[in-house]
Amino acid sequence: MNPKLVAVVKEVLDTENLLIWDSDFNIKAPRTKGFYSWHQDGTYSDHASADDVLTAWVALTPASVESGCMKFCPASHHSQLPHYESQDPNNVLSVGQTIPEENMKNLPNPVAAPLKPGQVS
Repeated sequence: MNPKLVAVVKEVLDTENLLIWDSDFNIKAPRTKGFYSWHQDGTYSDHASADDVLTAWVALTPASVESGCMKFCPASHHSQLPHYESQDPNNVLSVGQTIPEENMKNLPNPVAAPLKPGQVS
């Protein structure tokens, strides 16, 4: 584990005690129809409260706006939004958890977060 990343996570969560709940690779092959639907990781991972949980996504390859980098809706982490299970076969999320369109309309415009290899969002 990268000591700099651990230090930042401890600071953000205001704790010295950390538990890595999950570690995985999320791969979206180029030029495929695969996509990650709008979701909140708290719902996706089944954590009831997101106050003491975070996701640190480390880019292994360039994630540009053109290639479909991660996007965030500012302030959407302040409350857990409703989700439904999408049946779209191209949704890369395991159960297709998706925030309904009517809830997305109430959020600020998404902000792109392009990353270079080794950067974290």
